[in-house]
Amino acid sequence: MAPFLFAIEVSHSSFYSTISPSRTELSQSGKTVVITGCDSGIGLPISQSFALARASRIAIIGHRRGVLEKAAASIHQLVGENIRVLIVSADIGKN
Repeated sequence: MAPFLFAIEVSHSSFYSTISPSRTELSQSGKTVVITGCDSGIGLPISQSFALARASRIAIIGHRRGVLEKAAASIHQLVGENIRVLIVSADIGKN
């Protein structure tokens, strides 16, 4: 399988208006969200946005379990304990 080749012109590492949890049309109330790459880059801010958008369950996937545990703690600090956060330490890029 050939690697993906693409150019990234804009890189984000925090919230931005397109995924703003304050937009009611983006409500995730009662939904389950799976996010990969939560141990670096924009993965954590995206998971926090989904938490603020009232997702019921968030699965965060990344290489480093310790970083994922801190990410889960930051999500709970942000929105409380009423959200279920599943931590999965994995490399989904390996065949």
